[in-house]
Amino acid sequence: MKKKFLFPLMLLGYWILSPDSVSGQTYYEFASAYTGSKTAQSSALIRRVNASSALVYYHDGSQGIIAMVDLSLNLKKAYLPSDCKVNDMRITGDNIYFCGSSNSGPVIGHIKLSDYYPPSTTRHVTLYYARTDYVTHLNRLVAYNYGTQQKVVAIGRFLYTEHPDPAFNCPYYNYNPETGTNEYYNNCQRTVIIEANFSGSTLTSGSDKYVATNDETSHLEIISEVIETDNHVAFVGTYVNQNATVVHRCGKNTVIDNFVNGGLYWYYTPDEGNSVYHGCAMKGDTIAVASLSSYYDGAGVQQFSTNVRVFDLASMDNTQAQQVPLNTKTEPYDLMYMPEKGRLVLLQDICVTPYLCDQNLFVHMEPYNNTTPFYTAKCWYEVNWSKPFFSLSRLGDDHYLAAGGEYWCMKSIVPVTSNTCYKHTPFLDVYPISTQTTNSTSVPTYFLLSPIFLSGSQTYPSSPRDEHINSVCTIP
Repeated sequence: MKKKFLFPLMLLGYWILSPDSVSGQTYYEFASAYTGSKTAQSSALIRRVNASSALVYYHDGSQGIIAMVDLSLNLKKAYLPSDCKVNDMRITGDNIYFCGSSNSGPVIGHIKLSDYYPPSTTRHVTLYYARTDYVTHLNRLVAYNYGTQQKVVAIGRFLYTEHPDPAFNCPYYNYNPETGTNEYYNNCQRTVIIEANFSGSTLTSGSDKYVATNDETSHLEIISEVIETDNHVAFVGTYVNQNATVVHRCGKNTVIDNFVNGGLYWYYTPDEGNSVYHGCAMKGDTIAVASLSSYYDGAGVQQFSTNVRVFDLASMDNTQAQQVPLNTKTEPYDLMYMPEKGRLVLLQDICVTPYLCDQNLFVHMEPYNNTTPFYTAKCWYEVNWSKPFFSLSRLGDDHYLAAGGEYWCMKSIVPVTSNTCYKHTPFLDVYPISTQTTNSTSVPTYFLLSPIFLSGSQTYPSSPRDEHINSVCTIP
């Protein structure tokens, strides 16, 4: 067993950002650090910037922060407006785009990556506000270069329970004669997809397009994940009418047009999609998606699992499928692919006997391993803090990062052992399950929204307030 030790602050640059591409740097098997507080936050995010830096989002108790951790040993902060919360963020070139919410409604935001580096003295946070009569939440987005501009594609929802609107006639409601109002249910919702072109922080005039995914009577489709691949943007969700997983394949330059006029592909998965889908790009135009699912054991008792499916967007075939038994009912937090090692990393609370239940596990899945009846996945959980993590990001060929709030860690993909920083759980069996046939259907009449969708941009200057962070636990 390797010994845990506290290492000097001068080594902090190695804890989480020690890429093997940086000559002379030492890679740790495991390392963790924190800001001074170790508050767990399920909204925490982490995204790789390059081989020597990562971007993190967390809340310091008074406002949200998007910060960069780098080899200078600093946490370089950009403070968001106090009412702004972030649900997702992506980096393309010199641009950070994020989506979330504010007191004025859903927002898409921008920060220049170069604002985190000298000689910049101010970090500018620009927010664009979405119309709340068409969307109440923005949850996921992708961002990528589009010619000389950047394209941002975001997905959100309109919930009738939070904002009833006569423009959207929800069929699932009761009229209450005592109050003279309609009472809406949780399934009264639309998924809204936004496509917009930016030049840095500037929205290209008239470029924003938007579509709602279901009509009032015959087509209920809830999209919960968007994934960018080499050649496509994929939307994944639940096609309620068919008890199915639905995948839309769109061209990267014509996202909304392809969504409205392109193919709707669905896969009969009546026991899956009991949570939102969490997905990631793999190699080329292959994607993996995970969701809370259920099955019946040999005694006929309903059990819960996470089912992971791989889709080839070129053929739209479901090429691989695996089941991770949970022994509990939890939703996946995140899913990430390590292409050099051919491993998916699933992050989720899982009950693994003989350990205590609901461990916050990092599961190293082998998506192309079809061993029957199962293979045993490598998995581990952090023990020094006994704190949960919620977000993943690949760092280099062999290492990945995780965020849990005001704390982070780095882990190598191998080895997975037990020590004083983390514990290995060698009892998680993963089962191959049947892939599903690709079905396609005529595209329904999606509800196109015509008024201007994004408007009212405001820029908030954030003076740099940087600090050192604290190291905790390392395994060399």
